[in-house]
Amino acid sequence: MAKDYYAILGVSRAADSSTIHSAFRALARQYHPDAGRDSCTTKFRDALEAYQTLSDPARRRQHDIDLGEPAPSQRVVPEPLFDPARSPVHSMAFVSTDFDELMKNLSRTIELQFHIEFL
Repeated sequence: MAKDYYAILGVSRAADSSTIHSAFRALARQYHPDAGRDSCTTKFRDALEAYQTLSDPARRRQHDIDLGEPAPSQRVVPEPLFDPARSPVHSMAFVSTDFDELMKNLSRTIELQFHIEFL
């Protein structure tokens, strides 16, 4: 049976990287061999091994599989480029305003530099 690194660090399975890092730092301060009377080399090694595994996304996924209960995946749903339900006026408003302003400035510059008039 694989070690439960979440239990070693005292974090939940849904913990983010900063929580894992904070938990490791607290245990490292407590159990580091140079820490003094509370030092424990085996607990420090276990905490270091747990941190190294859980801080690497690929190793963390493998650890979750080894435990037999994969963590819930965080699914990101991108916004569709074309949505028929969305009005074309709203979806292109920010692009067309900037583009129109850019083209006006460009045409003014060309007219002034080359004495050409655009209709």
